[in-house]
Amino acid sequence: MSSSSEESEEMPVERLYSRENDDLSSTEPPMEEWSSLISIIPIKRYKTLLYEQGLFEPGSEEICTKYVPLSASSVMRHPYYAYPGIKDPGIKEALLDPEPRKIYSMDGQELYLDLCEEMKIMPVRSFVRGLLEETIDLRYYGVNPVGVRAMSMALNCNQYVRRLDLTSNFLTEDACYHLGQMLRENVVLQELVLCECRVQVESLRKLVVNLYSRSLELLDLSRNDFGDEGFKHLAYQLSRGAIMRKLNLSYNGLTSASASLFASAIEGNNCITHLDLSWNKMSILKGK
Repeated sequence: MSSSSEESEEMPVERLYSRENDDLSSTEPPMEEWSSLISIIPIKRYKTLLYEQGLFEPGSEEICTKYVPLSASSVMRHPYYAYPGIKDPGIKEALLDPEPRKIYSMDGQELYLDLCEEMKIMPVRSFVRGLLEETIDLRYYGVNPVGVRAMSMALNCNQYVRRLDLTSNFLTEDACYHLGQMLRENVVLQELVLCECRVQVESLRKLVVNLYSRSLELLDLSRNDFGDEGFKHLAYQLSRGAIMRKLNLSYNGLTSASASLFASAIEGNNCITHLDLSWNKMSILKGK
């Protein structure tokens, strides 16, 4: 009897959860408790802010170049910039600083070699060696008339050469022009031989245009056949004061008109000691 009565007694049950508390989280706390609440605002990451500004692209591991600061022509390192800084290769000096001027020696050798390299022509070795001697002998050498410009500029400041022989080399108008400019600058050169160089009328004019301001010991223009028209330019320089001790004008097709023109040119400037007019077409004019 006692055992059955004990089983019929109910055991005390403790309530751990009540459904009545389900709606407590949705209710607002009373106003007096509002000050104890902490408002947490989510902070955006730095890359997210850059992405919103268009300065960062996900996956590229670098930022837009306009965001990278520039200073003194070099890109400063940045934690989001994947490449090393760029060094100035010398653009500032090339744009702002003047190019240093090269000073050449007085013999003209280095100047001649640099001019040949600039003009893309082969230098004449005999001419380079002759710049240190009194005579440059290029007879029958077949000199390139384009290269005469470089030779003339090298002789402008030369202090050694006194004789230049270009016998039987073809000289164009441009080559004669540069030789004429050289005769104006160089006062050391005293003998110029241009025998059989096919010097024409206009070429002779450019060659002798500056002779009025200097003197020559020898000017050899034989076997060029420039005729009376070309001789007019030479006679004009003689009348202006050009001094030539020895003048060779043989085989040039000169006539009696050149003889009378030559006579009037040397009336006030008779410094010629040796004159060669052989094998020309001069004749004695007989009066009626």
